[in-house]
Amino acid sequence: MVKIFYCDVSTVNNVDGLINSLPSLRRDYVQSINDFERKKQSVLVWKLLERALFLCCSNKEFNFLCETDGLWKIKGEKIKFSLAHSLNLVVVAISDNSVGVDVEHCCDKLIKLKKRYSECDNLEELAIKWTKEESQFKAKDSGEFTSLFVKDNFGHDYIITACHNNADCAEFYLEKVENLL
Repeated sequence: MVKIFYCDVSTVNNVDGLINSLPSLRRDYVQSINDFERKKQSVLVWKLLERALFLCCSNKEFNFLCETDGLWKIKGEKIKFSLAHSLNLVVVAISDNSVGVDVEHCCDKLIKLKKRYSECDNLEELAIKWTKEESQFKAKDSGEFTSLFVKDNFGHDYIITACHNNADCAEFYLEKVENLL
């Protein structure tokens, strides 16, 4: 089963108090980010991961590792996860098999991808193509894709795409988390 959790973080204005609660490797990474929005997204996507793992695995403690390619994993666990963020949304995918997730805000900045994906006729198609490529890279696997359309609290459109193992296709779960704080 692939479980995808997402949260609109547009109303969060300060994450400084949350940074110290992050695992040390993640905290070091977050503190190296200068851009406020990227820092906020990085902190809150991790908080969403913690919430998702709690919902999926109860009160179990996890030890996280960052691999040399920058992808995170849980030491000694079969559970796989992937993180993504774009504008106001943070997204986490969890599975027992390889999984990758990406999210993209459907906006005019995607037009620059038109040269790469000339067969796409609109922003949604461009976003789906891009998120498929990104989620497949994160999964380190070729598999099946599931793309979902969601909106943030301001009505902005997003595409969330997960690349997952064929066996996971039968069970797919999506949950919007309303508040991370």
